[in-house]
Amino acid sequence: MHVVLIAPYQLNRTGGVERYILSFARALSEHADVTLYTDTLLDEESISVHPLDAILKDQNTYDLCLTHAIYGSSPLPKAEIFLHTFHGTILGNLLMRPWLWIHPRFWNWLLLERRSLEGKDGIIGVSSWACREIRWMGYRGPLRLISSGGGLEKERVSSYYSKKQLKLIFCGRTSDKVKRFSWILKGFRLARENVQNIELLVLGPRGCFPEEEGVRYLGDVSAYKVAEELSHAH
Repeated sequence: MHVVLIAPYQLNRTGGVERYILSFARALSEHADVTLYTDTLLDEESISVHPLDAILKDQNTYDLCLTHAIYGSSPLPKAEIFLHTFHGTILGNLLMRPWLWIHPRFWNWLLLERRSLEGKDGIIGVSSWACREIRWMGYRGPLRLISSGGGLEKERVSSYYSKKQLKLIFCGRTSDKVKRFSWILKGFRLARENVQNIELLVLGPRGCFPEEEGVRYLGDVSAYKVAEELSHAH
């Protein structure tokens, strides 16, 4: 199987979408021939990496073409199936930041987001909210919820369960308002007022949040460490 991924992002930056794309490409390369189009300079032995402007010269026909987030109507290589993944939406950002509509590029982002839906055989949303927002944009084709955090919520429950300690995990940037970490932290504090034997493990940049009892900040960790911690969490 030959798969092509289109990633108009700086994949060497810290960010959930960037890390997801690169980690997914590496994992996929163990099972398929992977071509990755990105303007990020990468040294990947198992992946064929090319700059975005080289797409126009690509004469291959791929089994599957995967695009991500805001891609718009930029050129794509030939493929049997085209899938697009939304890692959240501009509409979702607008709900969290109502003033976003006055940003000079907001309407351009919204138009690019809408165009990203065109010509796709299916769309993937990483949360139920994202899937709902995709429908709000008028998309009526096949839509699948696939969580970017490691499967659906019911599939994350670990057999590691212990009555002595309940381990919870947040994975992401605490400083990103869309992640609503302050709400999660507030809920955790309320829970600890009644149940002391719970722990919140934070994977990702700590931001401005102080140390407090029951919360552990691990900072940036590898994808393998994330998988390991998820397997031991409830």
